[in-house]
Amino acid sequence: MKGLRIVGDRRAELVDLPRPRTRPGWVVLRSTVSAVCGSDLHNYRQDSGRLGARAERVAGHEPVGVVEEVGEAVEGLAEGSRVVVYQHFGCGACRYCRSGEPMFCHARQTMGNHIDGADAEYVAAPASICLPLPDTLSDDVGALLACNFGTAFSGIRKLPANSGDVVVVFGLGPVGCSAVIVAEADGATVVAVDPVESRREMAASVGATLTVDPTSQDARAAVDDLTGGLGADACVDCSGAPTAQDEALALLRPGGRMVVLAATAPWTFDPSQLWRRGLTIFGSWVYGLAEYDAAVRLAEHRKADLEGLVTHRFPGSQAEEAVRTADEAIGGKVLIDWTQ
Repeated sequence: MKGLRIVGDRRAELVDLPRPRTRPGWVVLRSTVSAVCGSDLHNYRQDSGRLGARAERVAGHEPVGVVEEVGEAVEGLAEGSRVVVYQHFGCGACRYCRSGEPMFCHARQTMGNHIDGADAEYVAAPASICLPLPDTLSDDVGALLACNFGTAFSGIRKLPANSGDVVVVFGLGPVGCSAVIVAEADGATVVAVDPVESRREMAASVGATLTVDPTSQDARAAVDDLTGGLGADACVDCSGAPTAQDEALALLRPGGRMVVLAATAPWTFDPSQLWRRGLTIFGSWVYGLAEYDAAVRLAEHRKADLEGLVTHRFPGSQAEEAVRTADEAIGGKVLIDWTQ
């Protein structure tokens, strides 16, 4: 089979690999699509000497596929089942695994990091993290549910974005635009901030009331106009940029809330802002398995918007080009179609 490895120094390699085999508790999927994530790009941009064993593994953690083979002791999945694969799995016994949060397990393993991942013609995964994809949703939406939309859904629901709130989203890649969708669906007025025009246009198309180019416009003035000078009820950072995180914190009204969904560099701030203004700030990583069904229900209502976040699609034979395109960070979601 063909599989993609990300080897650092902005290089990816499509290589021939043995097809994975089943094992007890696992299944093998025939891939339909996988997607390039921002965290894949961290490895892509990394110095090759620092990647270690990750450079030898199939990349990716956003797969959709059809169950081809079922291992022993697997229940609830049969050949032909259409599934999204959640990226993390753990020991299965700790408090986090029992509550559907294997990303916090001390023995966590992640697709594309600790084991071979999503970007291949066939993918092996534990049956416990293979989540049913209803026929009402396309494979493209399934790939977004695997990570980006699920991440935004969980972060916004923890925030939360209440009806009538003004919510500012920084960074309008696929996660940021997914956050716009979720916050708008919850009744918030959304201000979307990004320096890339095409991404601002995408955010407007999925529900942002106002978009701001931070290189030429004043987000503070825009929020003040909407709120009568009060400030934003909540901010969502999907950029990972400390400058954006500083601005998000400054935009909040007293008693406001902020969720951080990305990090690309260390961020420091004066904690007196928190207690003097009564602010709440927290992080949210991926989503819990128990949230998947609710995310699917919202995706069914907003599937046209989610499908519109996919701006580039490459056949499996051009998987390397898919990563190069995602690295440009000017469009939306980049998919690899393994059926072509």
